[in-house]
Amino acid sequence: MDARRQLTEEDPLVIPRDYGKFNGSFTSYWFAYINSVLAFVILPLCYIFILTRKLDTLQQEEFVKRWGNLYHFVKLDSKWRILWYVAFLGRRLTFVKVAFS
Repeated sequence: MDARRQLTEEDPLVIPRDYGKFNGSFTSYWFAYINSVLAFVILPLCYIFILTRKLDTLQQEEFVKRWGNLYHFVKLDSKWRILWYVAFLGRRLTFVKVAFS
């Protein structure tokens, strides 16, 4: 006896009738747009927010628990060393803007 069965229209996994109307490029453009905003706006703002804090704040246990993964490998011995990462991020964003304009 064959255990497989035919899918019917009542089955929830059936491809809808208007599947041909689905526009994959629209979805991929929105996905790219949202990820671009995340990568080029929100993440740099988070880095600037975190790395411009006082050195004492960066070493507090509560702050490290919440934001520590974003500056885990940054040496916290001087403010200039911390701000180098902000300048490096700005340089990358400038390169992306020049490359794609």
